[in-house]
Amino acid sequence: MLWWKLQRLKSRDVKTRCRMIEEVAGSGDLTALEPVAEALADEVPEVRIAAAKALGAFHDDRVLPPLISAIKDRNAEVRAAAIFSLRRLGDAGAIDALVHGLADYHHAVRWQAAGAFSAMGWRPSNNIEFVLRAVATCQHEDAAVHGAEAVEALTSALEDPTCPRRNAAAIALGKTGDSRAVPPLENALNDADSHVRVAAVEALSLIGHPQSATALLKLLQDPDHLVRATAIESLGRMGDARIVEYIAASLIHDTSWDVRKLSVEALGRIKDEAATQLLWVALKDPDHDVRQTAATSLGQIPDPKSIGPLVLALKDENSAVRQAAKGSLRQIDRQWEISAGAQSAIPELEAAINDREYWVAQSAADTLAKINDMRQRMLETTFFTNPAKDKHRQALTVLVDSLRDFDRDFRQAAVEALGRIGDVNAVAPLVSALDDQDEWVGRAAALALNHLNWEPPPEDVRRVEKIKSLMLRT
Repeated sequence: MLWWKLQRLKSRDVKTRCRMIEEVAGSGDLTALEPVAEALADEVPEVRIAAAKALGAFHDDRVLPPLISAIKDRNAEVRAAAIFSLRRLGDAGAIDALVHGLADYHHAVRWQAAGAFSAMGWRPSNNIEFVLRAVATCQHEDAAVHGAEAVEALTSALEDPTCPRRNAAAIALGKTGDSRAVPPLENALNDADSHVRVAAVEALSLIGHPQSATALLKLLQDPDHLVRATAIESLGRMGDARIVEYIAASLIHDTSWDVRKLSVEALGRIKDEAATQLLWVALKDPDHDVRQTAATSLGQIPDPKSIGPLVLALKDENSAVRQAAKGSLRQIDRQWEISAGAQSAIPELEAAINDREYWVAQSAADTLAKINDMRQRMLETTFFTNPAKDKHRQALTVLVDSLRDFDRDFRQAAVEALGRIGDVNAVAPLVSALDDQDEWVGRAAALALNHLNWEPPPEDVRRVEKIKSLMLRT
């Protein structure tokens, strides 16, 4: 019956031709090998696929040439089927052809080629072969390690709609750091898959190509909020002040809190007057994460004009926002409570004391108390402080601390200075200096105490003898 089945390989019915190919190949009769191989030239892809699969059942060297030729078929499924059959054969003569399959523009073909090599125990002999296998198995980051040598293969994966991890291919392209990756990545910014667009933005940010900013700006209108957020984050890293006007629109009108939050972070990196004013606006954002980020960002821009808005943020209903505002105020001015900005915020703080929200009213009251307390302290300090006495007290403190210095000359000079100052508060440290390990320091202490008219009590025999001994040596 084999001859009849071979005749039916020429049937006009496609399904019949496919079924006969499977049946004659299953018979294992080598006389069917040549007719099945001829079916690789059939005009219908389904027939060629069936033939490519069937040839793998013939364990004969003669199937190798037609299968190798089929790896160049115009249909990806035919190519994949041919590689699958070559895998079954495990013939080393197919290695060069399989390497060609690793570079195929269709993921399924590349995957089959990598599987064939794995089954054959093959190992790459150079960087290009390593890259091709890594991309074929979707190990894109492994390919990126080889930099410029990986750009072409990763670009093919990115542009292949059948590749299941095109977003990973985009990120890997960015990690190559090669400028040739910029054009395909910019093209990917228009991809139908939002995950690929996000990955393309991140990759362009890794490369840091300045001309990419123009392409990224267009994504601020992207329908997917993750794309918009990633684009704003990348633009912020570039620190280009031109994006402020675009971010202004995002900050006010974008419905996604994460986009607004990343807009605020970007403004904090730009650090110019327009960015600062937008951060003041963000302190009133409906989302507390956005407000907190705005408060933190203002601390990175030491602008005294931000004190007023930050003081008002101290009455925010959210504790994280209040804490961020406190930290930023201290960064801008450690005595912000007595600044003009704090004074200008007092009327609004006073009004907030009657707010229905407990924490708003309580925080406003606390802030007012701090401002008033600091102002009172400053008034008292100004009224009671004697500049001359302050200098005297500071000098005394420095000299007493110097008695512990490791340098004996320094200690001796401090002792002599304390004697000349003539302050009774120096007596106690000078008495301690009598026992200094250096004799000259002890003698200087004895002279200083004598200058201060100090004598040890008679019952303190040790001190009496110590001073006598030191004075006799001077």
